[in-house]
Amino acid sequence: MKSFNRIFFALSASLLSFCAFAQQYQASFTDSQWEFTGNRVACAIKHTIPQYGSGIFEQKAGERVSFVLTAKSYVPPIQTAMLSSVAPAWMHNESSLKLATIKTKSQQVVVSSDVAERMLQELSSGRFSQFSYQPKLVKGKVNVVVSSVNFLDAMIQFESCRQGLLPFSRQDVHHQLSLFNNLGTEITHRNRKLLSKAVTYVKEAGDEERIDLVRGTDGFSVKDGRRFYDKRVKKIREFLIGEGMPEEQVIALDDPEALDTPKGSVRIKIAGPEPFKHIYFRSGSVSLNKRDNIKLDYLLEYMRLQKPEGTLVLKGYSDSEGPRHVNMLMSKKRIKIIKQYLLSKGIEESRITTKAYGESKPTATNRYPTGRQLNRRVDISISG
Repeated sequence: MKSFNRIFFALSASLLSFCAFAQQYQASFTDSQWEFTGNRVACAIKHTIPQYGSGIFEQKAGERVSFVLTAKSYVPPIQTAMLSSVAPAWMHNESSLKLATIKTKSQQVVVSSDVAERMLQELSSGRFSQFSYQPKLVKGKVNVVVSSVNFLDAMIQFESCRQGLLPFSRQDVHHQLSLFNNLGTEITHRNRKLLSKAVTYVKEAGDEERIDLVRGTDGFSVKDGRRFYDKRVKKIREFLIGEGMPEEQVIALDDPEALDTPKGSVRIKIAGPEPFKHIYFRSGSVSLNKRDNIKLDYLLEYMRLQKPEGTLVLKGYSDSEGPRHVNMLMSKKRIKIIKQYLLSKGIEESRITTKAYGESKPTATNRYPTGRQLNRRVDISISG
């Protein structure tokens, strides 16, 4: 009998020790709530987990669903969490199902779309989702339980909301280029489609959201680009207001850092082809600098959006310093370095035509350094 008592107390002590170190975060059956919010831009259902934080299913327009578990109070740091579907007490004889192993380095666990969809299915069937992990430097396991109690009503709203989401995402309109033809201010058909999508997105996102208009070639704009920028902004403002945007919610920003862009607002970059029309070179140089590379990258983006079937025309020139044949060779080398850069970025060679002129056809007098600087260049245009 004494032996039995010793074993009993040893087991009891062991069990109490385990329970003391185990941490369980879970809403009680009477307190479990799910809160739905949504519009045509984003749908979400939120579950509060007392003393821990919250779990949120969210799906944004043009994207797939995700689940994020966020700790709002201090909890032991998470490195690897095991996600399981577990049966509540009233589902007798049902075993747990492992859904995924998730690695993280923060107080937030992000569940990818496929697994998040599986979580929705499991919760809809009445099972709970449980995140379990072993904290570093802390004894015992931590369990965070997402309850299915009162889930179904919120799920019905969430599913209905998902069906009505816009077919495009914020990224399809935010920080996109609103492009114009050379020295032009007329809004092209492609441009109108982008701007109309931006209006639709912002109006659905909420009454406080807005459209910011910024310079799309900030850092390497040129005189012609600056001269036409204000005219282009005016045209776009008129179009956006005509599409139903309140005037006070269309803001032109000279300084892109002047205002933060709220998550429901979008920022449109206004630009034309002027910045990449000329690449200038130092005397005797055939190399490209960082600014030149940025210009050429912008050229490629402009072509992709505005002239996807276009052909690039490169014309090389030099100043009149030195022998004529040397200047002709220099203009050819400058064309070559630009062509090589464009080829390295994926442009087919058949879409590039070149012509070297040497010191002929100067754009300015070669008598002064400023004129010679303007003559050491490669002109770039797009045909077709």
